[in-house]
Amino acid sequence: MADKDIAEKILQDYNDVFADIVNALLFKGKQIVKPESLVNASVKSSYKAEDGRLHELERDVVKYWKDGGVSIALLGLENQSVVDYDMALRVMAYDAAGYREQILKTPYLPKESLRNPVITLVLYTGTKAWDYSKHLVDRLNIIKPLKKYVSDYTINVFEIASMTETDLELFHNDYKVFVDYFMQAKRGVEYAPISYNIKHVDATLKLMSVVDKNENFLYSINECKGKEVVNMRSVLAIKEARSYEKGRAEERDSFATDMIKDGEPANKIMKYTKLSMERLEEIAKSLNTTLVL
Repeated sequence: MADKDIAEKILQDYNDVFADIVNALLFKGKQIVKPESLVNASVKSSYKAEDGRLHELERDVVKYWKDGGVSIALLGLENQSVVDYDMALRVMAYDAAGYREQILKTPYLPKESLRNPVITLVLYTGTKAWDYSKHLVDRLNIIKPLKKYVSDYTINVFEIASMTETDLELFHNDYKVFVDYFMQAKRGVEYAPISYNIKHVDATLKLMSVVDKNENFLYSINECKGKEVVNMRSVLAIKEARSYEKGRAEERDSFATDMIKDGEPANKIMKYTKLSMERLEEIAKSLNTTLVL
């Protein structure tokens, strides 16, 4: 899970990917947020707890959206692969930290100058539907006399795996690969990628290797180096070829292991398995036996 979290953050931290996610989810694909208008913000904020110690809140990815140097909003992405019943509390804490930071920077802002909104997008990639309320009040045990005094807080949860083909077309950057992947995962079909040219090859394929639990996507990175255009379908072809070769190698190793155990001579094993003498010696060593020459 930690590897997935890190890989997601690395890809989403690219301004063009971040902007594309926001535009697709908040503005129906219209190019409202420009990559060049995004400025990195600190993902960490601190607060003083009752124990008197400083504690940190750490968000996944957060950026300032500016236009002509003027800040418009603070936008944050939070990645979730499972339903978190306390998500409203967490998001409220993240957003409150964003507002608190504004007050600390300019504590005496005149009433004519308004503060900037803080918006958090929860990207839920689980194949199970988000089956819990998105309202803070539904997580609280509120007695009737207090109800009218408790303020609600609503979170923005986007169920990536439940998106439609129409939703998919709203994405124009590398995150589109993952929207497509999770959509197919929810349908329970064998992954067949769309024809899409990847921009951030290293980050995209490293994340694919984690979500698909297949290290052959990492092998594809080296195969794709130096290519001007890397299409997702060609990546899958490389991955499948690698998987086939890996399977063949494992079969040869298994066959050679059995022959070594049976005391067959090395030249005979090499003839049938096409393995090198060096590889046979490695296998024999792992078996704590001597290779018959």
